Amino acid sequence: MNYIQIPKEAFDFICELRLKYSEYSNIFDNIETSLNLRLWNQLSEDLILLSNKEELQRSQDLVFLYNSLIISVERAFNPMKLILIVQNVIRNFSGKDNNNTL
Repeated sequence: MNYIQIPKEAFDFICELRLKYSEYSNIFDNIETSLNLRLWNQLSEDLILLSNKEELQRSQDLVFLYNSLIISVERAFNPMKLILIVQNVIRNFSGKDNNNTL
């Protein structure tokens, strides 16, 4: 497997989300730890858990999370877990206006 480069913007966005959704700070801590340690299985589990949260589904944050983080690391994920994450993002995205794109 090729080395996966995680952009600084992904970590910045995780910090923004941690502040915005402080009730899920534990999940964001786990995501950041998994990113730093390259624990792809745990990262995908935490992203599935996070993408199921109603508060995030009511905002554009899942779409931004996909664009800033998930797209960079998706090739390291188990394909079935990636599908679950993408389904949650699509479900979130389908409720938004059609002027925005993934």
